[in-house]
Parts: sequence; C-alpha cells; structure tokens
Amino acid sequence: MMTERYLAAMEIATDRPIDRDSRERELDRLLHRLSATRDADDASDVEMEIWSLWAESGSRTINFLLDDATNALRDGEIDRALTLMNAVIEWAPRFPEGWNRRATIFMILHNNKAALKDLRAALALEPRHFGALWSLSLIHEAMGDMDAAIAELNRARALNPHIDGLDERLDHLRSAPPEFD
Repeated sequence: MMTERYLAAMEIATDRPIDRDSRERELDRLLHRLSATRDADDASDVEMEIWSLWAESGSRTINFLLDDATNALRDGEIDRALTLMNAVIEWAPRFPEGWNRRATIFMILHNNKAALKDLRAALALEPRHFGALWSLSLIHEAMGDMDAAIAELNRARALNPHIDGLDERLDHLRSAPPEFD
C-alpha cells in the first residue's frame, strides 16, 4: 500500500546537505525510471527512493521535527503531530513535504479546506509530488467533484503508474453517481 511505503520512507530519510540542482536531477532521473519500469519490485524501490528524497529537508532540526511528527501521528497524538508540522512549515516554508504531511494531518481531522490549501502549497513547490496529487484526489472526491478527483489521479498516474490501488480508485470514481446540490 502507498501509505506503508510513505511511512517507511519517512523513517529512512537521512540527514545530508542538499544541493538543489543535484536533487532535481536525481528526482528527474528517479521519476523517469519509475514511469518507464515494468518491474513491480523496481518500481517499489524507486518509489521508496523518491519518498526518501522528498522527506529530506537538508536540516537536522526540520528532519527531527518531521520524524517526531510522524511518530506522534503513528501513536495517535494528532494534536502533537499538528503542532510539530506547524513548526516545520514555519521554519521551512519552502519544504514541500512539510506541507504535504500537514495536509495528511488535516485530512485525518476532516479539515478538507486546510488540507486543500496545504496540498496546493506542496504542489506549487513540487508539482511532481504524486502523493500530494493522490491526497488532492481524495479531497475532491470528499467534496463531490469526481471529475477533479479523476484529473488529479491521472496526473499522479503520469508520474507514477505503479501507485497501489490506482486503477481500482479510478474505476470507483468513474462509476460514482453524480451528486446534486
């Protein structure tokens, strides 16, 4: 499941200085490899590398807060996780994964408006973030906008055609009855 890989990647992010140009080249290389591979094991490994790259802020402090928030979330301490992610965003507003992870917390809290805002911020900083696109599709679905949900999933598919459950989710959205106000 994508969530399990996401959580595992959050745990293995290392503390290394970030050269933005090198990071972008590496992300480009990994995303190309991910979209081109036909091997499920290779796709899983590459996806994990991408998540690890996204989870690396370049700051020991931010990485610590991110890890602490992840552990708090895993332990059901939602308020603590949110407080920690607020600090991450305050101190590292150009770190896309901070916005993405806080959006996850807002989704757990059923605060779709705040989650939507954070996902848009994450995608403005990293438009290739297929995890944020997946989450955005969930919010659009919850808001009854199946066309937007499908569009976001198709954007995610273009980046990562190996997302677990993607085809089933698209089938579900396409077969959902229209909602009327």
